[in-house]
Amino acid sequence: MLYDIPAPAKINLFLHIIGRRNDGYHELQTVFKLVNLNDYISFDVSLNGSITRDINKNTNISMMDDLTVKAAYLLRQITGTKKGVYINIKKHIPMQSGLGGGSSDAATTLIVLNKLWALNLSRIELMKIGLKLGADIPFFIFGQSAFAGGIGEILNHINLPKKIYLLFKPSIDISTKKIFEIYHFYNKIYTNKIDKKIFIYNYQTNNFVGKNDFENLILIKYPNFLKIYDKIVNIGINIRMTGSGSCFFSEFDNISDAILAKTKIEDIINDKEHNFMYICSSLDKHPLFNWMN
Repeated sequence: MLYDIPAPAKINLFLHIIGRRNDGYHELQTVFKLVNLNDYISFDVSLNGSITRDINKNTNISMMDDLTVKAAYLLRQITGTKKGVYINIKKHIPMQSGLGGGSSDAATTLIVLNKLWALNLSRIELMKIGLKLGADIPFFIFGQSAFAGGIGEILNHINLPKKIYLLFKPSIDISTKKIFEIYHFYNKIYTNKIDKKIFIYNYQTNNFVGKNDFENLILIKYPNFLKIYDKIVNIGINIRMTGSGSCFFSEFDNISDAILAKTKIEDIINDKEHNFMYICSSLDKHPLFNWMN
């Protein structure tokens, strides 16, 4: 049995939607960066071959809809192993935040079961399996900061400086499916939404910093949060949304500045109980990076 194996969150330093494929998936460009906000997962190999996990009674997700269970079943189907597992997850990454919690949990499950079940699959093989479950999963198996294209699965390692991040998720829950519906609705009104492709060397030389194409949609849809957002920006704190939202982040060189910004934002928001705030640092590599070849 393995206890409390980390599944780290990610942030998107920018996210551009650059087109739509015939199969309905969206072509995008983004930079992924790992941060040390983790879910923790425990694994116990099942002697009878069953695949199960603890499910919080307060969640609306059924066991068979859970990505870690799907990952285990898919891995077993592809490899033909007869082994099973019991999975227990301690969630710390908020859901529907754009931080990739579910995808990271699934990636950690694939990495760990590859070892526990003695499957000896390579990193690339696990990434291909992960892609069948979700577009973000290959990145977590890739395990390093990456400039990404395609639907997020075309990954090139990029060296990024160590930074401190203040994560701020307002009391807004929005699914990836919903944000894309909103995106298409507004694209029927505004015709100039598709950005030109950019190149990795532009980002590395700081000639292009990008933006998040979903951010303005969240601000339009939630005018009450827009008021908070404007107040945060007006006191000099630059925040940007990660992924499909609704978590925002601000980048700092040191933890003191991050703590000060957190205090200032807490003074602005009224509903502290239902807003998530967390200070973390970036990770050079996934904690399980060396578990794969």
